[in-house]
Amino acid sequence: MIHITAMVYTLPSRIVKPLKEAISLAGLRLKKVAVAPYCIAELNKLEPTLPDTYLLVDSGSKITSVTLIGRGTPMIGTHFNCGGDDLSESLSSSFGLKKEVADDLKIRFGYSSRNSSYNPPLAYGINESGKKEPVYQKSLNACIEGYFERYIGLLNNAITTVSSKIKGDPSGMPLLLIGGANCLVGTAELSKAFPTRPIIISKPSLVGGNNARYNGLIGLLITARKYSASLEDNRSTVSSIDRVKDKKKKKPSSDEVHL
Repeated sequence: MIHITAMVYTLPSRIVKPLKEAISLAGLRLKKVAVAPYCIAELNKLEPTLPDTYLLVDSGSKITSVTLIGRGTPMIGTHFNCGGDDLSESLSSSFGLKKEVADDLKIRFGYSSRNSSYNPPLAYGINESGKKEPVYQKSLNACIEGYFERYIGLLNNAITTVSSKIKGDPSGMPLLLIGGANCLVGTAELSKAFPTRPIIISKPSLVGGNNARYNGLIGLLITARKYSASLEDNRSTVSSIDRVKDKKKKKPSSDEVHL
């Protein structure tokens, strides 16, 4: 088994420049900077079942980015402030739950439209009267639907912004969903809001890495493999060695002959 230890910071683009300046003032050097959509696009090129042109929707804990990938290359993108933490906060405030309990409900149960006679409480929260109150799947669904209504509105605006800057009609372009917030059970319900767009939840085809949360990091490893050293790496060079066998030896001069 191979273990890799690395310090990787995933940051919005507006934070990168101040971070570089802070690192430089501290007397340190930033090794490499990679753009997440590019790394993810490189990973997706290895998946033969995925299209080469699509809208990449990467939803994290606080930020969702939307990037147009054309023939495997990022073309243009935007982002908005909404992610998985917003759903957790909504669940926490609606049902009087601790943050960790809200996270657990979101991850373990998510959204489910199945009708069942067996409907046990999923958790217990605190109502406005300070009393314990059970949380059922139906009420969880209602809260998640409210979140998705706001999320889809922001997503539509972001798609419109990206689409307005390209030629042609991208209305049927597939949405490729990645990121932790898109791992929510029931995310496929998004397809109802986009009837003309195929919805693809992309997961790397790797043992131990088959999760939409890992697309960016695995793509980063693939991109780093293609990286060649630059002058900024301050790497020492090695002189080439000539091993030509039939190269004639230089005859010593009279000054070099010693008795």
